[in-house]
Amino acid sequence: MSNSALYSCIGCGLRIGEQLSSTNEPPSCMILDALSKSNDPPPPLEYDHLKQRYRETQSRVTSLSSQISRLGNSIKVLLAEQKKLKERLVAWKGLLHPIRRLPDDVLAYIFQTCVELDFDYLLGIDSDDSDRYPGMLDTGRSPWVLGQVCRRWRSLTLSLPQLWTYFDIGWKYTDEDTMYGTCFEPLLALQLQRCRDLPLTVSYYGEELDGQYASKQRLLMVLCSRSFQWANATIRGDTAGLNHLLPYRGLFPYLRQLHLYLEEDRWNDEDEEAYVFQDTPSLQQVTIAGDHGTFTSTSAQLPWTRITHYTSKECDEIQYKLLNNVHFRLLPKMPNLRICGLDCVDAMTGVDDPIEAPRASLKLSFLHTLVLTCHEIEDSEPSSIGQLLDWLVLPNLQCLKLLDGFRTPDSLLGLLQRSSCTLLELEIIDARLGGPQLNLVIGFHKLQDLHTLVIGKYKDHMSASISDASLKRLKLVWSGKHKSIILPKLQHLVLHGRKRWTDEVLVDVAASRRDLTAFGISAGSVARLESLVIHDAVLEGEAALVSQVAQDRLQVLQEGGLLFECRS
Repeated sequence: MSNSALYSCIGCGLRIGEQLSSTNEPPSCMILDALSKSNDPPPPLEYDHLKQRYRETQSRVTSLSSQISRLGNSIKVLLAEQKKLKERLVAWKGLLHPIRRLPDDVLAYIFQTCVELDFDYLLGIDSDDSDRYPGMLDTGRSPWVLGQVCRRWRSLTLSLPQLWTYFDIGWKYTDEDTMYGTCFEPLLALQLQRCRDLPLTVSYYGEELDGQYASKQRLLMVLCSRSFQWANATIRGDTAGLNHLLPYRGLFPYLRQLHLYLEEDRWNDEDEEAYVFQDTPSLQQVTIAGDHGTFTSTSAQLPWTRITHYTSKECDEIQYKLLNNVHFRLLPKMPNLRICGLDCVDAMTGVDDPIEAPRASLKLSFLHTLVLTCHEIEDSEPSSIGQLLDWLVLPNLQCLKLLDGFRTPDSLLGLLQRSSCTLLELEIIDARLGGPQLNLVIGFHKLQDLHTLVIGKYKDHMSASISDASLKRLKLVWSGKHKSIILPKLQHLVLHGRKRWTDEVLVDVAASRRDLTAFGISAGSVARLESLVIHDAVLEGEAALVSQVAQDRLQVLQEGGLLFECRS
């Protein structure tokens, strides 16, 4: 090592890395080794020399100890300085964080998203879940927590009344951990003050219970002091709980959306009827989930003729079958429906009473979107989806989604033929169809204006998607003077389920619907395919296409404007 030091300590000036002189000398080492093995005294001629070496070594040890001590002190000083600088660095980093430079309008958008996410999370969990308590009155949730960060955020949060328009008192008292809090009423009143006169979104859980568990009705009373601002309400509980709102009947003039999740009434009180929302002149969107019996017994509980959006759902936790007899009773009350989504269950032979469709068809002149989902029971007759399609006449139908339980094409083709509608979107998922039945559907002449087709996951002998034979039906074919064009206006194709087609056929179909000039097709008579999506076709991480030739051809199509996606 060079005699020059690598550097000098800034604390004590010690020359760090300087070469130290050797303290080992062969004669001394030999004598030390020899005498260490016995009790003999050192030779007289060596005694003074050894004593001198001892003093030098002792002095050197003392010097090194002093240097080590000084270095230790320097290290402590340096570590303290490093800690202080790191803390200062964190502070500087916070000052330079981009969020400090966000304008108020961007922060307001972020705050709104936080509030909506918190509210949607609460709506998505059960009423007796511990996370549900105490709803949006939890000051650890948005928007309360947003005002606890800094002065600017608090000022902005208080200046945005739209952040305070979400009210959830939809928890269920279950144990001592969810006791009624005396602070809830003041918090609720404060939130109502901060939302000013904006429309409110409300969630409430009610049931017929006495004592402390019924004390939540006091919160409902505070919330209903602004019933004229309710615009969107989600009510859970049994019929008795729904009737907690009965004293406020007629006080919801601007309620537009109502979502009811009704449990089976444990008291079985036939005298209780849900007339709470009968006088709601602005109500247009209704969701009923669970026990529909309350609304099939009479016709006066909701302003049915004003309803334009209706959704009927099953609830897994409720032992109630949503059979077609419910739909046969309720749908005729809503002649102005535009959008309708129905859950249904096939009646089980020998268990459920036979369900007979009304003899007269039901014509819904304004309905343009219909979504049917069936919880299918094996070998049950008749098919609930088939019954509904055979019953309806929908002259304005544009979007039809059959998400489960669709068995045969006859009912669908009959609906299209009978309604003379212009269907633009068709989705058939998890149906029990074979290849010939699928070909019959997509080749039907009433689908000439269809621009979006979503198909796949067919329960055909354990198959999970469509094969090459079915996919080839979508290919534009030119043979001499003959043009074979199925779904000429198709622009968007989505294939669901495990991949059974080959890469070459998939790309052939897409290519045939992109290069229309090769077929001499006039502009406007046939639409170009704009997007191709395969959903759950391959495992995550696997390539959508294996064939290199197909990949190259698809790349050319994408460069020409085709949107291709592989989703999982």
